[in-house]
Amino acid sequence: MAKPNNFAKTKPTVVLLVLPDDEPKVLKDDNNEVMVFPNLRKAQKHVANKIEPEFHPFIEYANEKPVMGAGDREETNNRRCLKCNTFLRPSYRQTKSVMPDGSELAVTELDCPKCDLGE
Repeated sequence: MAKPNNFAKTKPTVVLLVLPDDEPKVLKDDNNEVMVFPNLRKAQKHVANKIEPEFHPFIEYANEKPVMGAGDREETNNRRCLKCNTFLRPSYRQTKSVMPDGSELAVTELDCPKCDLGE
C-alpha cells in the first residue's frame, strides 16, 4: 500500500541537519535567517557545494510550508477521484498491455485514499 507523500520537489525547500540524539537544526545564513531554496534541486546543489561531506548522511529536506499530500498531487498532476473528489495517490502497481505493434505499455495505477484505501 502506498504511503502519502507530503514532500513536493518543486516547492520552496529548507535544509535540516538531524544528528542522532539531538533535535533537528535548520540551515541559516550569515544574518541568522533561515535559508529557503526555490526547489529541492537548488537545496541539494547548495549542500553538495557548501556543506562538509561528513554531515551529508544527516541532511534532510522539508518544504517551507508543508502541505498534506503535496508530493502525491505533484506526481498525479492534481487528479481527483470521480466518486468523492479527493486527490489521488500513485499506487506503485502497474498494469501492462500489449499494443497492436507488439510493444508493451505500462500504466501506473492511481488509488483514492478514501474509496480504495479506506483512510
